[in-house]
Amino acid sequence: SCSVLLYLTYSLAIRADPTDSYALLSYAQFLEKCQMFTEAEEYYLLSLEVLNKLVLSLSTCVQFFSDTFSF
Repeated sequence: SCSVLLYLTYSLAIRADPTDSYALLSYAQFLEKCQMFTEAEEYYLLSLEVLNKLVLSLSTCVQFFSDTFSF
């Protein structure tokens, strides 16, 4: 359902941490259920961008530790 309370909850969660890919994904799903497809697509893409940056950061960190400590 497209309740105002859910909308506000997602909006606050995203404002609190715009790098939370799970919150972005959840909001995109909510928007899709509300048939706000253009907005949903934007948040799906944002979620993927944030997740991609996280994966790249973790990959860099793993590479650093493996180079430094030679596991």
